[in-house]
Amino acid sequence: MEELLKAYYACLELAKENAFKCVIWVETNKVGNSNFFEVMVKPANVYLSIENIVFFYDFQPNEFENNIEKVKQLIQKSSC
Repeated sequence: MEELLKAYYACLELAKENAFKCVIWVETNKVGNSNFFEVMVKPANVYLSIENIVFFYDFQPNEFENNIEKVKQLIQKSSC
């Protein structure tokens, strides 16, 4: 859970740095015993698609760094 929170805070920091430049949603979820969150980056004037969503699952901590990089790339790609 600690690693998930670190990734969550890193994504919140990215959202804060890019506030009002594009739409960035960070949504937390809990299903059963699993905790996860998702980050959605929406470019202006474009519908949100699955390609613009990055999921962070507590059972995949080895993916957190890659997923944070994906969020950064989505922000750049979205002209945030």
